[in-house]
Parts: sequence; C-alpha cells; structure tokens
Amino acid sequence: MTFRQPVTPSASPCLATLAWLHFLKMSLLGPLCESSASPMSESEEGLKVELRTTPVDKRFSNTNQARHCYSFYNAFHQCVYENDGNDEPCFELKRHYASICPTKWVENWNDQREAGTYAGPVPGEGDKKAAGH
Repeated sequence: MTFRQPVTPSASPCLATLAWLHFLKMSLLGPLCESSASPMSESEEGLKVELRTTPVDKRFSNTNQARHCYSFYNAFHQCVYENDGNDEPCFELKRHYASICPTKWVENWNDQREAGTYAGPVPGEGDKKAAGH
C-alpha cells in the first residue's frame, strides 16, 4: 500500500480538511471506495462540514479526558432520568460523551447499567433507597 500526501489548497481550511479526509479514505480503503471525482469536485464545493466536540472545560486537563468523558456520560443519564426517559433534551450531553469516550468504555458501562453492576452514580438509586427505609 502506498501513501500519497494530499495536496492541500491554501484557499480554505474546509477544502484542506476535505482533501485530508479523502486522502485517508483512499489510503485506508483503497480500491473499495474508488471514485472518479476528485476531493475538491464541483459537487462538493457547496458541502459544509461541521466537526464539533465538547466545549473546553477548565476542570479537566487537555491530555487525559477520562474524567471529562465519565462526567458527561453520567450527566447524560441523570438528564434522561430527570426527563422521565426522554433523551431529546439531553442530546448535547450524549454528543459530548460520544465524541470523547472510547466506544468500548460506553459499551461496557451500558452493559453494567443493564446488569445493575455499574459502579458510577445511578440516577434514581437514592430515591429507591429512601423509599425502602
């Protein structure tokens, strides 16, 4: 497999990003995704790509995002609990944790939540304990 460095146009950072994404796609997938269109084809000029992730939070360092990930994951589930299972108002929290948490962690935490073995805060758990006393 040969890797060719993409030509990055200096006119726009968005076009440079599209060129880089096309380069990665062609380098990694090769003949599976061959197309005759160039990465800067006329049909893609009007395409607006918006890549967003979590906002900066000074409570967490920039190098290790594990606590940041964990906080957003738990905040999302607390938000869903407070909205009686409706996750639409909590979309931003889900987007934040999904953008920084490793997929395997989220899968494991979801499995643990279903099994009742999740070690983190479980929304409503305090309510159940208070009602049982």
